[in-house]
Amino acid sequence: MHFSLGMCLLLYPIILFLLNLASLKEINLCNSEHLSTVPDLSLAKILERVNFEYCTNLVEVPSSIQSLEKLGDLNMRYCTSLEIFPSVINLRSLKTPNFSDCSNLMKCPEIAKNIVYLNLKGTAIEELPKSTGHLSDLITLDLKDCKRISNLLESICLLKSLVTINLSGCSDITRIPNISGKVRFLYLSETAIEEIPSSIGSLSRLSCLDLTNCKRLKNLPCDVSKLASFEKLILSGCTRITRFPEVSSNIKKLLLDGTKIEQIPSSIEYCFELEELGLQNCTRFHILPSSFCKLKYLRRLNLSGCSRFESFQKFRVTGIH
Repeated sequence: MHFSLGMCLLLYPIILFLLNLASLKEINLCNSEHLSTVPDLSLAKILERVNFEYCTNLVEVPSSIQSLEKLGDLNMRYCTSLEIFPSVINLRSLKTPNFSDCSNLMKCPEIAKNIVYLNLKGTAIEELPKSTGHLSDLITLDLKDCKRISNLLESICLLKSLVTINLSGCSDITRIPNISGKVRFLYLSETAIEEIPSSIGSLSRLSCLDLTNCKRLKNLPCDVSKLASFEKLILSGCTRITRFPEVSSNIKKLLLDGTKIEQIPSSIEYCFELEELGLQNCTRFHILPSSFCKLKYLRRLNLSGCSRFESFQKFRVTGIH
């Protein structure tokens, strides 16, 4: 049985009645703006999906949620008043808890090891529970805009199944631990990191590294150039970057807008797959090397705001816009 009361704001008595049904498999209360508490859920033994998205007045979730052994999908997204959640949700079936934009949630519960997707984006948490380091099946960890979190457990980035790590907007994070495993997407924009650990050179599957507006970052490890799967590097707004980074020959998108680089090395010709190069507002940049013409796949070049740019050396580039 499926039960949905999305946008039904004043039907709380009916909710109480229906929650006693032992056959209930799904509860959808999204957009129930008047819902402030949740009744005892312990009788819904086969409940698989719970959706409280945009229940903006929901303050507390009862401990009875811990008895829902079949629960696989828990959506608390945009429960902006949520403050109290059980400290432990050791549910073997739970795969995708979503606490995105629960802006008053200050503590992440201890979570069972079967989680594959953990979304804590925009919460007020200050640290992750130690159990996070044992989430061997975790594929995505999203901590975007968690302004109060300042460090990560060393064990987090060693999780073997982890593919995506999003720390963008975590403005108090000054360092990241050594990373290993299957990570393909690493988002670190607007953090306070000063350096990238050399262990990044072991991420053979890394495809995208986003460091937008990392104002304290000065350079990248040389090992980045050895990453065979590396296709996208974003350093836009990294105002302390003064040298063109060493990158993989497989790079396709390279954004250096607003950096302080002055020139591009002639070795750029070995970036055979490069399709887009952004140099917007690089006010110290002044010249492109003649080898630039060998980039046959380049389709987009942005030099706007490069006030010191002199000219293209004598070569012809076609297909660029």
